[in-house]
Amino acid sequence: MKALLITFVSTLLLTACSDSDTSGGVTAEGQSGDQPAATPFPDAQCPDGNTQYKCGWITSSEGDNKSYYIKPGANLSQASLRNFDLGNANLSGADLRNTDLRNVGLGGALLSYADLRNAGLGGALLSYANLRNADLSSASLTGADLGRADLRYANLTGAWLADTNLRDANLRRANLHNVTLSNANLGNADLSSASLTGANLTDADLSGVTANASTTCPNGLNWGTAGNNCGFN
Repeated sequence: MKALLITFVSTLLLTACSDSDTSGGVTAEGQSGDQPAATPFPDAQCPDGNTQYKCGWITSSEGDNKSYYIKPGANLSQASLRNFDLGNANLSGADLRNTDLRNVGLGGALLSYADLRNAGLGGALLSYANLRNADLSSASLTGADLGRADLRYANLTGAWLADTNLRDANLRRANLHNVTLSNANLGNADLSSASLTGANLTDADLSGVTANASTTCPNGLNWGTAGNNCGFN
């Protein structure tokens, strides 16, 4: 009986240690206000063994102090992650619908195929982030920094990107239907084969933008059709 009990306890310990969702995480608590968390996101290994990106526990200091495990495919829908420093986090394929990500630091993060519909990303740092094939439809990104971000094939339908920095961003084949880009910086952005039908480009910086015959302008005509250049310089 004693041997059986020892075996049972040992099995439980091994199981706990091998479960990256419930052990080995480092907690980083976000600050209040508009400043990023003082404690950087933990440099913990992701469940898939990838060492380029980070995974680990964070604990929100808002509301009921919920804890969230940052990893590929995580379900963080409607979570409050405001002000956290999640630089280089691996959230590929994550469910981030309606998530509060205002002023969050996601520079260099992996967010490919992530579901960010209706997410609040105002003031977020997303420079160099990989958002390829991400769904950002109806997301709010006012004042966010997406400089040099990879947004290829991303769905930004109806997103709000006023005053957003998209300089040198890769938006090839992105869906930008009815996007608000007023006062946005699109300098040197690649919009080849992107669709901007109905987009609001009022006072946007469009200098050096790359486009091709498959780029659809806000008026619904393709770039280069009858001299139509979408207003790009």
